[in-house]
Amino acid sequence: MSRKTCLALVTALAAPFAWRSVAQAQTPPPQFPNMTFFITSTSGPDGANFGGIEGADKHCQDLATKAGAGGKTWRAYLSTQAEGGKPAINARDRIGKGPWVNTEGEVVAASVDEPCDALARIDRRFAQHDRHRFGDEAIGLISCIPYTLDLETDGNKRFVDGMLKNFDTVPGQYAGLLYVNCQVVEAGLKALGGDASDKTKLVTAMRAVKLTDTPRGPVKFDHLGNVIGDFYIRKLGKEGAKYGLKYWNKTIKTYKDVSQFWTYDEKKFLEQPVYSRDYPPLKG
Repeated sequence: MSRKTCLALVTALAAPFAWRSVAQAQTPPPQFPNMTFFITSTSGPDGANFGGIEGADKHCQDLATKAGAGGKTWRAYLSTQAEGGKPAINARDRIGKGPWVNTEGEVVAASVDEPCDALARIDRRFAQHDRHRFGDEAIGLISCIPYTLDLETDGNKRFVDGMLKNFDTVPGQYAGLLYVNCQVVEAGLKALGGDASDKTKLVTAMRAVKLTDTPRGPVKFDHLGNVIGDFYIRKLGKEGAKYGLKYWNKTIKTYKDVSQFWTYDEKKFLEQPVYSRDYPPLKG
């Protein structure tokens, strides 16, 4: 693992936890007035399209305000390329000098030289966040995920060993999938001989990528540009736990080559309304 991995980051350095259930959404979110750093998976009104860096900043500000930390100026940890006469923007140059503190008052990065390393160090905490919030009552919990720590492949073993060696942390989904993202970009660039000047060609090259040696297993893309890969059904327990973890998600079933349509007919699926709170209707 290298710091270049962080180039694929599309979350905010100043961003909160995603409130991930209806029950949570119906109650006021926890308040963290002293935090100066958070990571979010909460999408905006138009999904991941925030309308540029300004929109991403506003998204961070809005989420921070909900978490009781709106008295600060929040900015997304994002960079842009020079385009349309506008200069390039480096994420490092727009987030201050630090230090940055999480919701529990812990310093996750002391200076601008540390955000990428900090993301690696806190990956275990965020990616396995729920497991730090409960005890044995969670044993038997079933989950489904595109990356699993217990995957016995050379690619995943090398990845885990690298994370332990370079960052002294056990990786979770965030680090695993971010690493795969970088593998896809790297493969696309290699196909173009390193020439990234034509964005359309680069996107086309990345969509044509087929990888077999990634931490999550084989990865390719469908004709619409969406990923096809394996998904893992896991059961939480203590048996076989490694890396000093008390609890361990053990894979009990693997679904191979899962696409966005899975077992559904693509044409019929696309004819349906967009998934929302109202569709499909809840059956009593």
